[in-house]
Amino acid sequence: MLVTNVPRQMVEYLPDVLSFVWHSLTTSAHAYVSCTVNCREHAADAVNSDGEVLGFENLVYSLFEFVDALLHHKKHRDLILPSMADLIYYLILYMQLTEHQIETFNADADAYVEFEDDESFAYSVRASAVELLRVSAAEGATFPERIWESCVTNQTKIRANTALQQKSIAVSSERFCVALTIVNDWADLLCYDGGTCNLWGFDALSVGETEVNKTGACKMTAFLKRCVNPSQPTARRLFVGEGSFEKTCSNGYKYTCYDDGVVRLNDTARVKMTACGEHGFISTSLGCLLIVTTRLTYSAARQNCMDFGADLFYPNAAQDVTQLSSILAAYGDTCTSSGDFWFGATKFTGSFTWLSGRKVESIEISGFSAGSLELFGKGKADNHYKLSDDDCEATLASLCLATTF
Repeated sequence: MLVTNVPRQMVEYLPDVLSFVWHSLTTSAHAYVSCTVNCREHAADAVNSDGEVLGFENLVYSLFEFVDALLHHKKHRDLILPSMADLIYYLILYMQLTEHQIETFNADADAYVEFEDDESFAYSVRASAVELLRVSAAEGATFPERIWESCVTNQTKIRANTALQQKSIAVSSERFCVALTIVNDWADLLCYDGGTCNLWGFDALSVGETEVNKTGACKMTAFLKRCVNPSQPTARRLFVGEGSFEKTCSNGYKYTCYDDGVVRLNDTARVKMTACGEHGFISTSLGCLLIVTTRLTYSAARQNCMDFGADLFYPNAAQDVTQLSSILAAYGDTCTSSGDFWFGATKFTGSFTWLSGRKVESIEISGFSAGSLELFGKGKADNHYKLSDDDCEATLASLCLATTF
């Protein structure tokens, strides 16, 4: 093959060639499913004058061989990796057993064992697709890191929800359904009733009042290295590397989910700190803090913290807020006379949540305005800096917390 033998000379032609190969691979998949997988009659393949088989499967082998060659070449691999999720979807289609094979294997289990044996001399589209999937994983394809737990859910309520049904998948094969979760990372609930397998998104978990149950007939995702969206805590969790956007008054803040399962602000620091103690930050029992006595709106106060690679203050534990009075008092009358301070807490989903994602506990609360639409947290100076609420356009002092240097 030219890609293997003369890779340098093929570089300029590969994008055009790949577009034709990709078109053939994708359009042939559905033809393969309808004409081969779902066909009970096993027709004999035609042969040419040299006795070579001209069957549809040979075309698929050639397409897979071309993609395999690209994945094995370091420079050509980048042409495939951006479309890896789509490639895996089509490989799953090609991996299905045909009706003829299912009938054969139902009658002879040993034949199935031999067919699936890695050392078998028999070759098939399924075996070829499985091998290409293995190569894809070995050469840099990444898959969502998820595990599944048994659960119980109210499928009747889920099916009655039109919005959920608009983004769902229903197939007859449970094995195919499970395989589809690889390329449909939005799927967080899988139910199989013996005839139909359904995939639903994260919202279905709450609509169906889903609960983990070892004897349940459904499966739900157990999240590994996924983050809670800070502006939408009840929404689908974010994958590692995925971003989120929070609109706060006139400013917008971008977040990224990191591999330790924590959402952090994107690095917008204008001033790089190498250690606590620089630029007015002080080391305290609650972390590295900057006391800003200049009165600013919530958005301006937060942006000021972000300019140092920090954020508005949030306590790691509920008891921490009780230490603030003594810490602020230690830094003089100017600090204690500054009044209330903006803290890193917001109320976008009915209850206040710290920027760390931890819900505000009762011990941390001074009091909120009844029926208030004020969504931003401040420490009340007249109540040991416990949390209260205010409008984002109010101008207050602020407290920044730096956690990384």
